[in-house]
Amino acid sequence: MPRIYEGAIFDIWFCKKTQKRLEALGGDVIARKLLKAQMDWERLADHGKDSLSSENFPSEDYLPSHEGKNNERFYCFKRIPLRAYCWFSQKHEGRVYISHFIHKKKQKLDARDTEKVRKNWRRIEEDGDED
Repeated sequence: MPRIYEGAIFDIWFCKKTQKRLEALGGDVIARKLLKAQMDWERLADHGKDSLSSENFPSEDYLPSHEGKNNERFYCFKRIPLRAYCWFSQKHEGRVYISHFIHKKKQKLDARDTEKVRKNWRRIEEDGDED
């Protein structure tokens, strides 16, 4: 699993198959929106969560609880029609994982995206599978 950006506060990592899914989305519109999303995750990595607006980086839903800790939330880099769902690692300090990308025009979070984030979270945070 590749680290895609090393920042002053956070490092940004892709989960398995994230790069392939992003490439499959393709197209000029997606490429332009990806550039803006990339600028957002670089700003997050270099300046922290408060440097992003809640409009472009809203919290979405809860992650599973972990080692008796309260449930944390996962977030979304939102550049319509591109979405990149992510979470702040509890296992690896200073690491943000981008779970997956989707092409979506509607605002509402889809349950399938929540499940995909939670599945990736369990695989990495609980099972230690980072490949």
